[in-house]
Amino acid sequence: MNEIKLLRALIAKEADPVKKAEYEEQLIKAIEKDAQEKADAKAEAKNKAAMDALSAEAAKLRSQFGGMASEVASDGKSVGLGITAGAPGMYKGYRFKAEMANLGLKGKGADHAMFRANMQANPQRAEAFVKTFLDMYEMAKKNPGQEQAIIKAGMNEGTTTAGGWLTPDEFSDEWSSYTRDDSVALQFCRIERMLSDVKYVNKEDATVNSLGGVIITNEATAATEVNPTVARTTLTAKRLDGYTRITVEDMEDAQVRGGLVNQLMDQFSEANGQTIDSAVFIGAGDPCSGVFKSAGYSQTFDTGSSNFSELLESDIRGLIAKVLHAPNPRFFAHRTILWNYIYGLKDTTGRPLFIPSLAAGGPQTVHGWPISEVPKGPSTSAASTGFILFGDLKGFIIGERARSTSFFVDPFTRGLSHEVIFALFNRYAFAQHMANMYGRIVTAA
Repeated sequence: MNEIKLLRALIAKEADPVKKAEYEEQLIKAIEKDAQEKADAKAEAKNKAAMDALSAEAAKLRSQFGGMASEVASDGKSVGLGITAGAPGMYKGYRFKAEMANLGLKGKGADHAMFRANMQANPQRAEAFVKTFLDMYEMAKKNPGQEQAIIKAGMNEGTTTAGGWLTPDEFSDEWSSYTRDDSVALQFCRIERMLSDVKYVNKEDATVNSLGGVIITNEATAATEVNPTVARTTLTAKRLDGYTRITVEDMEDAQVRGGLVNQLMDQFSEANGQTIDSAVFIGAGDPCSGVFKSAGYSQTFDTGSSNFSELLESDIRGLIAKVLHAPNPRFFAHRTILWNYIYGLKDTTGRPLFIPSLAAGGPQTVHGWPISEVPKGPSTSAASTGFILFGDLKGFIIGERARSTSFFVDPFTRGLSHEVIFALFNRYAFAQHMANMYGRIVTAA
């Protein structure tokens, strides 16, 4: 009867609780010892199988290369080139010492620990193992034509038909996107809802004050007649649209976090906003003339000055002085203009125009007025070009006839090709309404 069976029998017969507890403690230790011995034996068998496989591979290579490869025999001797493991003066180079040191490194898992222990317990086998590896490595260098036969495994992911089909390409489910540009015009312009394709908005034309105002008169003197006039702005809706086609398979299979259609919606929304900004700021007549081209006031460079680099602090002050009727004025400029020509300007006392200082972490104001970057503003020097705007964009009207924030989905037009059309349809109108609410700095002709 082995120890475990004996202890179990004693526990079953023992009536004394103290003695019984001692037997139970001995039983636990005996079971743990038995389990460890079985694990050690299993690992030893596994290592022996690995060494036998290595010996067989070495024998195969030796036969293939005409006796150049070393073979590891079961007794730990290295044969084939007549080398005996442990012989003095053999394989004492850096490479051999490094590989021998690797056998002593700590690795993860019980298998590596058992293999290392086996190598340390049998130095001759360890040396034979390393020498065989080095023989194979040297033969690969000396026989380029046979390199793949030695190094490449029978199944490998580098060749599709030799295992590569089992390792498909991997793609991240995250979509790398640029920062989306928000529309500046939709934030600051006057927005008018439209129920038809045309809408009229009334405005002041000539006011009482602009026509001379009221006059102080003497007693018995006739009053002076003043006749203000009115005007109107016409808003005519035009389409802003675009579409894309996506195959049904692509929609089903694309591994994109948030979905492929959501990514396209973000792109179309940004493009829609930037097209609106282009019409408001740099429009050339269709659908309207942009504010940088036809503002109510202009601060113009001296004759012959057509480069943005000729901007002076006095031009900024001159523009501010001209815009008289802007309830909430601010500056607007392209990023290139802001950082290349405005940022370094100082007033006549040497103070930077950006408040509180040039080192305050980023421009917020110019001469105390806020400034907004306009991605669609003018950025290239040319004659008669407005490049800085100051005033209140409530003087410009954007009419919204139809503003969509979702796709129109058409699965039928391209149905036979298994494609779905996603289209974004909007209708907007654009018009200068009260141009004297803003002014521009413009280069000379």
